[in-house]
Amino acid sequence: MQAEHTAAAPATRPEFARGIAPVAGGSGGLGAGVCRLLAKAGSNVALSYRSSKATAYRVADDVRGRGCQSCVQALDLEDAQATKAWVDAMAAQFGHIHSVVYAAGPVTVVHIPVSGGLHLL
Repeated sequence: MQAEHTAAAPATRPEFARGIAPVAGGSGGLGAGVCRLLAKAGSNVALSYRSSKATAYRVADDVRGRGCQSCVQALDLEDAQATKAWVDAMAAQFGHIHSVVYAAGPVTVVHIPVSGGLHLL
């Protein structure tokens, strides 16, 4: 799950100056739009997808086109261990998670502890 590194875009929001925003469902219409808006604001983005691999990589290319870093991961969000591993990997790689976005459809609440905790805005 290594990100492709590019020069970081200047953050337009101070809380986006470091770290990453994981977007679950980042290849769908709403999720893709959120990924692009985050990148426009200078945020690095990690996005997951269930089945739309080509779309997910197009969204990641759009994020990188704005000078931000992006990671793409196929992920079954009903697998709590895999989801935790994804979030933990992004926190370890980028040092900070500043936002978490869920755009993957109906919500089934599952508590997923994250190493180091999250600071919610």
